[in-house]
Amino acid sequence: MSTFGIRRNIKKLFGWNDGPKPPSAPPRPEYPIMLILPTGKEIEVKAKEGDSLVLAASRSAYPISTGCTDCSCGTCQVEILDGNDSLTREVSRETETKKINSVPEDYRLACQTAVIGHGVKIRIINILGEDED
Repeated sequence: MSTFGIRRNIKKLFGWNDGPKPPSAPPRPEYPIMLILPTGKEIEVKAKEGDSLVLAASRSAYPISTGCTDCSCGTCQVEILDGNDSLTREVSRETETKKINSVPEDYRLACQTAVIGHGVKIRIINILGEDED
């Protein structure tokens, strides 16, 4: 057992703690996001401020299909129907990937688009798995 392991066990045995814990970060605000599936069905999910659209949709039964982890494929393209001001701005990497993969200019890549406010409504182009509705 290491020196630190012995020290930890002695502290535990005597009920000693490591002092006051640092304050935790305040909880991030949550916003409702409206997802329109390829079938036209609408569902609402919650997104914490700073969550990507991919992450927000993954909390539903209809996650957005992705093909990469580095903004290189364009599979996660979505159409922003409302709330563009409540999303992060498009950066040059996203613009380049959209151009290379023939993604329409007015679409966004859900892996690069984060929620920062209320009123977001998107149309999902590709869902992961099959939509049974």
